[in-house]
Amino acid sequence: MTRVFRVSVIVAILLAGLAWPNHANAAVADVLVLLKTITSTLRSDIGLVLGTMRTTKAAVNRLEQVVVWPREVINQARGMAASLRAQYSGLAHRIYRLPLNSATLPAPVELESIIRGGQVRDLAQISLKYSQVYPSVPAAGSARASDRNVIDAADATAVASLKAAVAADQSNQSTLSVADVLERQSAATAPGAAPLLLAQAQATELENQAVLHRLLATELREEAARLAHQNTLRKRHVEANGSLRIQLQQVLTR
Repeated sequence: MTRVFRVSVIVAILLAGLAWPNHANAAVADVLVLLKTITSTLRSDIGLVLGTMRTTKAAVNRLEQVVVWPREVINQARGMAASLRAQYSGLAHRIYRLPLNSATLPAPVELESIIRGGQVRDLAQISLKYSQVYPSVPAAGSARASDRNVIDAADATAVASLKAAVAADQSNQSTLSVADVLERQSAATAPGAAPLLLAQAQATELENQAVLHRLLATELREEAARLAHQNTLRKRHVEANGSLRIQLQQVLTR
């Protein structure tokens, strides 16, 4: 910046000499005095301020690198994160991708493929594929109304549970993707960015907790349906015993 200022001064001197030849010597002397004054001011007052600013900035940098965000500790943390990722990431991905499908017949294979696919867009097909594997509700004339109601309620509970499982699997895939990104960022993040990564991780954890609560609610509904089914069977046994007792009394009174 000083060199540019000097060049500008020289150009101004030349222009002044060309424009006012009669007063060239006086103009040059005035410019030289002004330049000397400016140089003295820069070296004394402004120079001291700039030097103090540079010293303060250097002290702040040393404080950040040694006390606030120690460079050695940061490098150690990055190395540990990279080491843990290299050690467990591949194993975790292989475990997650283990083939678990076991159905062999066409209809069960299609149903299992959908319920293990973890894609919410396939939810509409679950009811159709379920009805192709498990028998539908009996016709009105072939079973009692109470039996048809129990069967229909059990099918509805099963389909709803399968849909909730598929949605949870997709959410799990999203959570794993976010976790993978956070692992990569933690190994190369800049000092001071840890709170941002922590906030993102906590938001993902809250979303995961919400999905877990939905699964817990689904499990509670399944348990309630199972208890209701067992209670229906007990009522059926009571009715059968009562009918059998009446028939025995009729036989004995003859």
